[in-house]
Amino acid sequence: MTPPASLVILLGQLGRSASAELLGNSKFSAAVALKHLDWDRSLAEEVDELISDLVSAKPSVICIGSDVPADFGLTLTTGILSMAPTIEVVLIREPSAAVWAQASRSGARDVVDPNASISEFVEAIDTAVQRSLSLRSHVASSSSKEGRQGSVIVVLSPKGGSGKTTVSVNIAAAIAQAAPERTVLVDMDCQFGDVATALGLEPERTLTDLGALSELDPTALKLFLSRDSSGNLLVLPSSGTPDEADLIDEAKATEILKIAKSEFDYVVVDTAAGIDERSLAAINEATDLLFVASMDVTSIRNLIKELDLLEKLGPSLQHRHFVLNRVDSSSGLKTKDIVDAVGLPISHMIDASSLVVQRSNAGQMVVLSDPKSTVAKQLQAISQTFLHEDDRDPKGRRLFRRGDK
Repeated sequence: MTPPASLVILLGQLGRSASAELLGNSKFSAAVALKHLDWDRSLAEEVDELISDLVSAKPSVICIGSDVPADFGLTLTTGILSMAPTIEVVLIREPSAAVWAQASRSGARDVVDPNASISEFVEAIDTAVQRSLSLRSHVASSSSKEGRQGSVIVVLSPKGGSGKTTVSVNIAAAIAQAAPERTVLVDMDCQFGDVATALGLEPERTLTDLGALSELDPTALKLFLSRDSSGNLLVLPSSGTPDEADLIDEAKATEILKIAKSEFDYVVVDTAAGIDERSLAAINEATDLLFVASMDVTSIRNLIKELDLLEKLGPSLQHRHFVLNRVDSSSGLKTKDIVDAVGLPISHMIDASSLVVQRSNAGQMVVLSDPKSTVAKQLQAISQTFLHEDDRDPKGRRLFRRGDK
């Protein structure tokens, strides 16, 4: 069977005529599908949407053309690689020591002169495709060592009160609507976890009870799960009792999550504010990191510190998503300034809403109780990000709408 072609997106012009010639070139060593998008300055006004569109197309390589402004091209590169580290970015610029230094800091691993020959462009893209395929193969092999592995979506926030748990329970419930009984929500906040309260549950068994067992296996895990009101979402709640937190250390948390992802297609993990040993275990098992910050200076500053800490812990291959919660134009903060400060594009925004507070206080999920409300649709859009192709609602798919060729 012929392997599928690797998608290469050409954003802007590679050179005076190189883009057109390259589109008709068949000298690539691997199967390559080329997609050309014209650069338009209006795209700079929608940087987060552009990054999301580029990443959602799942390319192996993105070439950022010579007519894309240099600073904007570096911003794009940083945003793309923050969300999808297995994508290779090639910058089309006149090479110099300064350009190479900027490319390296943003994560791009190749710079090609706009005046290069077609064969040089082909060679650069070929090399980038092979690097991407190799990296994806490494990730895939790591994920399949123990058989079928589910997605692990870890929700993080450096500051309590940002709405992290509300986001966790609602996206888990929305995912479970598409994947009933194949989605589990794990409350890893062992000291003050309140997932059960947010869902209106009074569980008989909790995460810390499970951690007290001498041996863990899939059967034991399933015996300790509760169901939400819809019956679709399985939940492993925390007792939320600080004196029991020590029953779940990093090793035990890792063991539980490994079992969970081998048994379920989707594992959503709510964590404690900040990063504790259980959060580190979840991060290590994650396929996706979902950062939640509210629209206030303290929350944003703490998120910057949390991201800096993760960088010091070493490079990771998880997809990163930034959700800006409780968006309010009267806050005095601008989203562009927040993105510049954090260094991560905003994947989704959730409006400030009294409806969310009302439903949370009643132990209800707004995605189920008020699915047509604006805030519910915003949370449902986040859940669509994590659904596998077979589970995704075709109406929710993001498609290129600008400059398609």
